[in-house]
Amino acid sequence: MSEERKKYVILAYQKLDKNKDGQVTLADISSIYDASQHPEVKSGKMTTEEVFKQFLAHWDTQVPDGIVTIDEFMDYYKV
Repeated sequence: MSEERKKYVILAYQKLDKNKDGQVTLADISSIYDASQHPEVKSGKMTTEEVFKQFLAHWDTQVPDGIVTIDEFMDYYKV
């Protein structure tokens, strides 16, 4: 990954890490994303927590523990 791309990926991670503790969790995501408007929630097929978990799972790949580290986030965007 180019240094320029790394810079923007880090900035995006920092934006998601609302409490600035060095990890992105469901609490961070739920503070910035209104899942109640997601089509699957509106139709009753999913809960807001399920939507948050599905969203977080895109990045939470090395150790699927509900916590996205900067390494996991960088790994997702390396391509």
